[in-house]
Amino acid sequence: MNRIAGVSGAVISPDGRQIAYVVSRSVLERNASVDELHVYDVALRRDRRLAFAHESYSNLMWSSGDRLAYIADDKTTNADQIFAVDAGGGEQRITAGSTSVMDAAWSPDGARFAFVRRDAVPARAGAASFLDGFAVGDNPYLATKAPAPAHLWLVDLRGAKQRLTSGSDWSVRDDLPSWSSDGRSIVYARADGAAYGLRDRSFVERVDVASGERRALTPQRRFEEAPLYAPDASSVAYLYPRDGDPANESEVFSVAVRGGEPRDVSGSLDRHTEGFAWYDASQLLMRVYDRTRVRLVLAAAQRTGFRDVSTGDVADASIEAQCAARDGAIVFTGSTPLHPSELYYLPSATGSPVELTHYNEEIAMLDLARQTEISYSAGGYTQYAVLTFPPGYDAARRYPLLVRIHGGPNLSSFVAFDPFYQYAASRGY
Repeated sequence: MNRIAGVSGAVISPDGRQIAYVVSRSVLERNASVDELHVYDVALRRDRRLAFAHESYSNLMWSSGDRLAYIADDKTTNADQIFAVDAGGGEQRITAGSTSVMDAAWSPDGARFAFVRRDAVPARAGAASFLDGFAVGDNPYLATKAPAPAHLWLVDLRGAKQRLTSGSDWSVRDDLPSWSSDGRSIVYARADGAAYGLRDRSFVERVDVASGERRALTPQRRFEEAPLYAPDASSVAYLYPRDGDPANESEVFSVAVRGGEPRDVSGSLDRHTEGFAWYDASQLLMRVYDRTRVRLVLAAAQRTGFRDVSTGDVADASIEAQCAARDGAIVFTGSTPLHPSELYYLPSATGSPVELTHYNEEIAMLDLARQTEISYSAGGYTQYAVLTFPPGYDAARRYPLLVRIHGGPNLSSFVAFDPFYQYAASRGY
């Protein structure tokens, strides 16, 4: 189980030539997971590891050209910072500061980044340093200090930074900021405060980069999250629960930047949408839950119609905001029932996926447990579950049954590789 590599975070360069992704491996001696940063050359079918001195990589992003940037741990500042790969293949640290960068996005002209970080709390001196009490409200129950608000900043490639938003009574949510194609404005999700319990009081806000003027895009003031500008900047897509009820499934909505009524893009699909990306200026690629699998679905942003994108045997495909190239290629990561996660490439939305990496080939060659979807009726609804058979299953024998109950409706079981199910099945359950 500890030899299983995690493959995640795949993003493709705008020209479709390169794919960046992360490989995570267990280091048992340190009780830790350590990341590797990889770049795959699509034309040459060649993979290379970028060996920089970091243990974590996230928020991978390509510039409008072919430069790669990411958020990684920084031993100098003891915080996560933005780094970019320079023209010579070396690494350049873009940000500094005592608080970690939470999310970042490269500007369309490649000259600067928008990023989110929490405000630094001034250090106390003397006896005041022992005054660690704080007002408890909507904080997580294990919080040991009051949360500081997060805000939006700009930084250029030389490290010169500029604060774009401020305020102690509200906070920018931990979502990707998204630039308009002309670089003049940025959209983000704004929350009523920094406390975790106020995250649902969030809405999409647009800030003018030159003036700092902000305005909301819709009348809603709750439950909006994860906004992304369309490639032509005419509209913004975001997640919002059906009928404004957070107990319902999430839908993808789209609203015109010039104003108007938001449109429920995914409503008639009637599936929970866990994430999405713009495929082109008129179509959204959505990650939706469907029974015991994840589907990738293309949806027209301004009209009705859906089309499935093939993921082959992959049952839990994951996509990032930068998963589609200008030539129509798509990248995703995921696992099949008998193979842990790998990197996959679709030459077009109508093509078949190609497995590009083979980190877990050794695991896939083991005698693994077969899975199948089962259904049953409960409470007037058809419910779905995953049944895992021990290797060498004999229908004439009786086996002990292990039932793993999870919290619904927010979680679901997939017919995808799961180390726990494989381990239990290997012990005869």
